[in-house]
Amino acid sequence: MHQHCNLKIVDKFSSIIFDEFSLNITNFKTISALSLNIYIINYYKNEFNIKLLNGGIEQEIRKAYFGGLIQMLDSKPYKIKNAFAYDVNSMYAPSG
Repeated sequence: MHQHCNLKIVDKFSSIIFDEFSLNITNFKTISALSLNIYIINYYKNEFNIKLLNGGIEQEIRKAYFGGLIQMLDSKPYKIKNAFAYDVNSMYAPSG
């Protein structure tokens, strides 16, 4: 049931992106890559002068990123039949 709903959501999202921007979402590995492409093609102007990092600097910065971390706060083994996964960004307030 949930798998079918997820497929419908992705299909709808794909249709919206294609209709609005003529882009196939399967050509992008991440939602960030898709959004950057949409921004650069449709909204970026040269006078904005936004710099993109390449090469060694980009590789070093990418080493600092971690993704897909999952934390389970109970040590008991569970056999999960139905579950939901949530991608949480900015879960904690910024410090400083």
